[in-house]
Amino acid sequence: MKTCTVCGQSKPESDYRLHSDKKTVMGYCNDCHLAKRRAQHAAKREERNAQFRARYAANANGVRDKHAAARKMKYTEEGRAALVAWIAANPEKAAEAQRKKMKRGRERLSDYYVRRLLCHPERSTVREVPAVLIECKRLQLMIERECREKR
Repeated sequence: MKTCTVCGQSKPESDYRLHSDKKTVMGYCNDCHLAKRRAQHAAKREERNAQFRARYAANANGVRDKHAAARKMKYTEEGRAALVAWIAANPEKAAEAQRKKMKRGRERLSDYYVRRLLCHPERSTVREVPAVLIECKRLQLMIERECREKR
């Protein structure tokens, strides 16, 4: 048992915080420590809020971008989990949706479709295909389609 220097009550040592050396306990109990911290927090509220506002104003775009990135990451993770669950529950609908998506990509000569054509024959693992190469392949495909239509 130890007596608190602030409130004067005797309490077990488990009700006291440790000093930074992690070996000895503080002179005042947890309840008094929390009361002291709450009082300090309330007393410096305006000063602390002004500092936060100034820091936010100095880096408003960075803070906004950071929060937007966090929201996007959370949405991506949750959305991906929901999508995987839907695909598992509806394999026929998922397959049909994938077929429609691939058909649209073929018709529009999307970057994904053209990149797949460029990498597919060799089963290349190259993810970074230069944009110029994609454009050239797209033009080649357009010419081939025009020639087929003219016949």
